[in-house]
Amino acid sequence: MAGRNPDFEIYSAKAQPFAQPILEHIRLLVHRACPDVEETLK
Repeated sequence: MAGRNPDFEIYSAKAQPFAQPILEHIRLLVHRACPDVEETLK
């Protein structure tokens, strides 16, 4: 997928185990809805 930021995988891996599948699901939904989106982290 275009616009995927590898820093997000690091962020997601450091999240609590219960939150990891939620974060990935939200990420997938956003990329499906808007394929041209660019990921950034603050």
